[in-house]
Amino acid sequence: MKATFFLCAILNISLGNASCDAYSSSRSPLGGASAEHGRISRVNRTSRRQPVYRQDLRVNALTTQEDDGGEHGKNRLDRIRGGGYQVQNLNASYMKLLEDYPCKTKSITAGVVTAIGDVIAQSIEARVAGVRTSFDILRLLSFTVAGTVYVGPFVHYIYEVLWMIGRKLERMGVTKTWRTITQVIIDQTIGVWLFFPTYFYVFEIAEGMVAGRSPMFSRATAKVKNELIGVIISNYRLWPLVNYINFSYVPESLRVLFGNIVSIFWNAYLCTKMA
Repeated sequence: MKATFFLCAILNISLGNASCDAYSSSRSPLGGASAEHGRISRVNRTSRRQPVYRQDLRVNALTTQEDDGGEHGKNRLDRIRGGGYQVQNLNASYMKLLEDYPCKTKSITAGVVTAIGDVIAQSIEARVAGVRTSFDILRLLSFTVAGTVYVGPFVHYIYEVLWMIGRKLERMGVTKTWRTITQVIIDQTIGVWLFFPTYFYVFEIAEGMVAGRSPMFSRATAKVKNELIGVIISNYRLWPLVNYINFSYVPESLRVLFGNIVSIFWNAYLCTKMA
């Protein structure tokens, strides 16, 4: 459990150091780039843009070999380009699904990301305990259900609200910086503090459904008392830095993918707290 915690806690930065300008399309309470999802959905309805793939810098290094007639360099270059095109095509297909079916796509994505996170969490827990990994399928299914029916829809609609607030403030003449600061405050207060306590109870309900028993809300309440503050502090430690990197250095077409990859490790940590 502690090993998983350090995956997230090692990225320690305060909220004030986050990039406010990038926030209007940044993080979700559970992590990832769900606001970016929502922004893409709305932008693409009026102006469809083909995602741009930034080729690996190794391509430039291999171009000289190709020009010199080096067959080995040419083959390596073809493989790199082929892999790049595959990433571009998969990313474009995913963006299209976000545009056409935003809530459903985010729900399925949240379920998959949460499931992968729990697989990692259970593996780390077994290694730390010094025992052979034996996956708890009921626990895995419980997290998958909770991610699909709660996490995905929650982050979809909370960022719909944030987007509408931003648009209203824009019509009122509020500057972009203050619009973003307002969205940060709403997300880091109402969003975070509504999402996490509820998630403990949603997981308990999901676990009861999968196990065929009645939910034990007293157990969820105990977890909220023992784990909630630590989870929220870890959330503040991780996501501001991740979003700064995402919106400063990652190409726009790959920001959702980057956010989802980080979310896998965030969910690995979260799973150890929920289970």
